[in-house]
Amino acid sequence: MPPTNITVTNRANPVPLLSTESVVFKSRKSTWLLATPLFIVVVIGVVLILVVNFQIKSSLGNLSNYLVLAIAVVTGFISLIIVLDWLTTVYTLTNRRVQWRFGIVGEQTKTITLNQITNTKVMIGIFGRALNYGDVVIEAANINSNITFKAIPNPNTKKEQIDNAQNS
Repeated sequence: MPPTNITVTNRANPVPLLSTESVVFKSRKSTWLLATPLFIVVVIGVVLILVVNFQIKSSLGNLSNYLVLAIAVVTGFISLIIVLDWLTTVYTLTNRRVQWRFGIVGEQTKTITLNQITNTKVMIGIFGRALNYGDVVIEAANINSNITFKAIPNPNTKKEQIDNAQNS
């Protein structure tokens, strides 16, 4: 058996598709993992702005305008981070390997070839069962680092696709 490798690359050195390679699926985290934190952050920001405007504005004077601006900027920044994390995390299955690309500032890629995979399993929590998302854990031979496709939609279908690609 050849030695087992896990490939890590960055945006400057992406892993291109090989000539005999085709994409089976590309996926991101479930949109629930985008919408839920965004909703929470925006609601907290709006509530804080309302509290400043209606409860403590009289005691702060003009300073309250700067506080409202600061709350809006922080809310926008946190929202931007949430969206960028969602956009820059991509899980890919090809007919030769699984790949996880991630990173907001510096993109990284972790890759395991299909012949190195020893086990795939699905983990679904209570909310995942209700909203049809979960984790697919991909374990490889002789590698201490697994790849986990976190919170992807239709995790059982994705696991079946990985198993089918591995067996073909």
